[in-house]
Amino acid sequence: MLAHMREFDVIPMLVDGDRLYVEDAYRCEIFHKGVAKNIIKYERDMCDLRVHEVHDIVGWCRLPQDKVLVAGTDTYLAEHHAEMAAPFADRLSCTFTADFYFEFTAPGIDKANALRKALPQRGIDISKVIAFGDGQNDASMLAAAGMGVAMGNAGKEARGAADMITATNNEDGIARALEELLS
Repeated sequence: MLAHMREFDVIPMLVDGDRLYVEDAYRCEIFHKGVAKNIIKYERDMCDLRVHEVHDIVGWCRLPQDKVLVAGTDTYLAEHHAEMAAPFADRLSCTFTADFYFEFTAPGIDKANALRKALPQRGIDISKVIAFGDGQNDASMLAAAGMGVAMGNAGKEARGAADMITATNNEDGIARALEELLS
């Protein structure tokens, strides 16, 4: 899969513990909504990771990976994600986690299944859960929860799976939805 990604203008990233592995820490710029973004710094900072360069990520990757994340300019990924996923569609889950991130995981690895596994261990019924999301990777969770709430900035997959739509992240959408639902 990593070798196949070389055919595309994307930046593959692998995470092991607190380490982010990339081939070139200086090939890090993508464009998101027309604005340059240092995607390696963004991922490092968001997940509190240490960046490590490897000469050949395909050759380096010998252990099974939980996920492979590729970053790219939003318009480029929108145009090419189907081609990227095509050889793996029957073997992997291929989904957007943001419009500049496309992720590959094992089938069945999604937020809804995580809830279905974790909640019973805590004595919580999924029908009693309010879930919030904005990305394609949140859609299964929003559909499975008792109340799925898409953020105002959510994509069409999340909106389609949700029971309600609230304000955006920047407009205190979670607080607004909780006020409405719990009052």
